[in-house]
Amino acid sequence: RELERRGQMTAPLREGERPNLEVPNAPPSDYAEHVRLMGDLMVLAFQADATRVCSFMFGTAAGGQTYPMLGIRAGHHELSHKINTPEVRAQLRKIDRFNVSLFAYIVKRMRDIAEGEGTLLDNSIVYYGSGLGNGGAHTPFDLPVLVAGRGTGRINSGQHLRSPMNTPLNNLWVSVLSAMDVPMERFGDSTEPLQGVLA
Repeated sequence: RELERRGQMTAPLREGERPNLEVPNAPPSDYAEHVRLMGDLMVLAFQADATRVCSFMFGTAAGGQTYPMLGIRAGHHELSHKINTPEVRAQLRKIDRFNVSLFAYIVKRMRDIAEGEGTLLDNSIVYYGSGLGNGGAHTPFDLPVLVAGRGTGRINSGQHLRSPMNTPLNNLWVSVLSAMDVPMERFGDSTEPLQGVLA
């Protein structure tokens, strides 16, 4: 019920106004609250076993998301094309830390929910990442990604892996599929399971 109330608070209705059941054409103005609200809904769906899979993009690649709450007025996409100055790189690091903190909020919520002999997070695989390693050059390699959760003990956690340049991201997905008892030798341009991921 608390989550339902938060959802209602983001767009209060005037007395006598009927709810607009159309899909909104833009996210709520408070970006962080929007991400946390969506995260809480996903966690609740997992907890209730209403679904086993969720996908949520914090923003679109060229969406122009700004971060005035961090004192940054330029859009993230615009900044990603101007990484040659220390000032812009500092702003991008600030944005990255902020977005990762929102991901951490979702992960912590999953960690705090008991499930069986562990937690919801222990029994899940949660991915956070980007489709580009360098936004300005549009390079689809050297991708920064985070994987949280242990996949019921099938995923090695608490480690930092650095794969050789040009390692396909699909190598990670081959490993994840194997952890989910869907063994596949190849997926897309994969070459092998990503070394060090599977327990």
